[in-house]
Amino acid sequence: MAMVLPKSGLGINFFSASFLNFFLSSAYMKKLICISLLIVLFSCKKQTAETCFKVKYINGVCATKIYQIQDAAFYNLGADNWANPFDGKIYNHVFVQTNYCQGFNLNADSTVNVKVADYYGGVIMDCITCLAVYPATPPDKAIAIVPCK
Repeated sequence: MAMVLPKSGLGINFFSASFLNFFLSSAYMKKLICISLLIVLFSCKKQTAETCFKVKYINGVCATKIYQIQDAAFYNLGADNWANPFDGKIYNHVFVQTNYCQGFNLNADSTVNVKVADYYGGVIMDCITCLAVYPATPPDKAIAIVPCK
C-alpha cells in the first residue's frame, strides 16, 4: 500500500524532492536561514551579571535567621512591621532565610550581598541545628539566599 502525501490547494506537493531541492537551494531560503540565526543570536541574553542585593543580619536562633533588605528595588521580597522580640524595634523589609544550612557567620547589624537562590541554593539541607524555639513569630516572608560572588 503506497503512502499518499498531502498536496496544497495550489497543486504543489510540498514533500516532493524537486520542490524541497528548489526551496533549500534558493536565495530565499539562504536569506531566511541567515535572518533566523541572527534573531536567535541577538535574542539570547547573556546571564553573566548576578542580581545581588544587600541585606543586614538582624538576629537569629538556630535555624531561624532574620535579615532586613537594604536595597529598595528588592523591598517587595520582605515583610513589613515585624517586631524584634530581643530589642522591641519594628523592622520593615525583613525575611527568614529558608536555606539555613548556608551560613554567613554574621554579627548583628552586619551586611552582606546576596542573591535569591534556586532550590535552597544548591545546598543539601543536612546540617546540625539546635531545637531552640524563636521567642516570637518570625517574619512571614521566607527566602533562600546565597552569597554573591
